[in-house]
Formats: sequence, structure tokens, C-alpha cells
Amino acid sequence: MTTYDPDYAIDYRACTDIARQSLSEPLALLDGKAIDGLDVRIRSTASELVLTSDDGQAARRDWEACMTDLGVVLEERDGRPASSYQDDGPAEVIRVTVIEAECARTTGAVQRLYDLQARYESAFIEAEHSELDDLLDERTAIRADLESAIAGK
Repeated sequence: MTTYDPDYAIDYRACTDIARQSLSEPLALLDGKAIDGLDVRIRSTASELVLTSDDGQAARRDWEACMTDLGVVLEERDGRPASSYQDDGPAEVIRVTVIEAECARTTGAVQRLYDLQARYESAFIEAEHSELDDLLDERTAIRADLESAIAGK
């Protein structure tokens, strides 16, 4: 049986803390945190542009006009059916939801909005292509370093 003095325990804990800290960033990158951040930034920026673009606003107006023409009251803040329909019971909620879906289909608004989203995201992905390549290269290097360390090289 081996016994260790109190200094060993202190040194061991300090060493493991340093090792853990040195690995946290590379492991986070391997888990895709940096790419996820870029992904979220691309998606959210594209969504903002869709909502503020002339084409996006036109699609929303068409969808909302269809619903109001069929008697649905909309929330001013987001153009969705009024939350007060919840108070009218399940049958009314279903009726209004069906109208909303039918208007989305017949006006093509949802398809137009998703097409715009895809175009904006594609443009951002193309613009960020070098950053994505750099992240992939960094992940590949980190993985190789960790595999080498695990192998004892």
C-alpha cells in the first residue's frame, strides 16, 4: 500500500484542475459549441431580415388578410389569431387554427417565408464559409491532439 503526504493531495488537486481547465475549451469546440453559436447567429439574423424585408412583410400581409377576410381577429403585435380564442373552448380554437393553416396554404405565405429564410441563410453560410472551414480545421486538430494524448504519444 502506498501512502501520500498532504502536499501530494494538494498538488494532485491543483494538477487535475489545470488539466480540466485546459481541456474545457477544446472539448466545448468538439461538442460543436462554436459552430452552434455561428448557426444560431445565422438563423436569427436571417429570421430578422425575413420579417423586415418587403417580401416577408408582403407574405405576412397576405396571410393576415386572408384570416381577417374569414372573420378571424388577429393580435396587433404579431398578426396571429387573438389569444382570446382560447377562452372560447377547444372547438373554436380548432376552427381558428384550421383557418390560419388554410390561409397559410392558399396564400403560399408560409412557403414564401421559408424560401426567404433559406435564401438569407444560404447567403450567410456562403459569407461565413471561411469561418466554418476554420472551425472544422480547428476541431480536426484538437481531435488529433486528444487522440494522440489518449494513445500516450
